[in-house]
Amino acid sequence: SALAMVSDSTGYVVVADASFANSVKRFDLTRKTASALIGPSGGFTPDIQVGGGRLYVADQGSFTNPRSAGILVFDAATGAKLKGPISTGLPPSAIALVFTTLTADFDGNGVVEFDAFFAFAAAFGQTAAGAATKFDLDGNGKVDLGDFFLFADQFGRKQ
Repeated sequence: SALAMVSDSTGYVVVADASFANSVKRFDLTRKTASALIGPSGGFTPDIQVGGGRLYVADQGSFTNPRSAGILVFDAATGAKLKGPISTGLPPSAIALVFTTLTADFDGNGVVEFDAFFAFAAAFGQTAAGAATKFDLDGNGKVDLGDFFLFADQFGRKQ
């Protein structure tokens, strides 16, 4: 069994019935509800993960439908199936999510936009100390042209 939280009160859980067939259920602790996702094979589901607004399901398929094995992708908020099964060659046994962070998202709003540029421009030319430390993207101790190029590379990106 596996558990993946979307928020403090909602998430997904893998449950097994008496014949060990797995299903993935979305639950809401506030509303005290649970509902099954449409999509997983009903075979063995060893892992689920939530990240980036998506639910990733490792589905090993079933004896009656081994071609259903792979990774399934759902919208974490709605439970709607977006993709899959995505073949992994062999039935998947685990999922590891790796996300990059936007180091130029200085205010933490998930977007590198003009507000971040203005804050960066105000710190440009300073020694990386105190509040200016976060603008030293290349870690050389100064907010300089090297940092500007790293900032420009992330400009317009969303988390």
